[in-house]
Amino acid sequence: MPIFSGSTSTSATSTAYDNLTTIKSFSLTNKSGAAITVNASVLYGSTNVWITPLNLQLDAGEMYEGDKEILLTAGEQVYILVSGSCDYYFTISNLES
Repeated sequence: MPIFSGSTSTSATSTAYDNLTTIKSFSLTNKSGAAITVNASVLYGSTNVWITPLNLQLDAGEMYEGDKEILLTAGEQVYILVSGSCDYYFTISNLES
């Protein structure tokens, strides 16, 4: 199963998926020494569909997890915007061969 993962202190955007895929689960972890704001969305063009609560606050060391499957169609991307150091990990399943 492919993953989209890494660390950022500003933003991160996955490559655009070229076929039907599903986010199986994801986690966002605050690596800063203070609270941060986190926003994660599915991005198509300039339209965001938020998959976390808007302006989610995570305290130092706190993690937010999502395990509801989210369908991504061709051309959509995962977009993350944070106000401090954050690790992210998305498990993605390709639905088409």
